[in-house]
Amino acid sequence: MKQIKIVIERSKVMCSPYAKNLDRIYGRGDTVAEVKQSILDTIELKQG
Repeated sequence: MKQIKIVIERSKVMCSPYAKNLDRIYGRGDTVAEVKQSILDTIELKQG
C-alpha cells in the first residue's frame, strides 16, 4: 500500500489539504474533521 503524505494549509477563510506526493488530490473544509473527510473522499474517488 502506498503512503500518501497530506499537507494542510490554513488561511483566514478555510483549511486546504493536498497530497504532497500525488497529483490532483485536494480538499477543503472549515474544521479538521471536514478537512479529513474531504481528503479521504477525494482519495477514494481517485482509487475507484
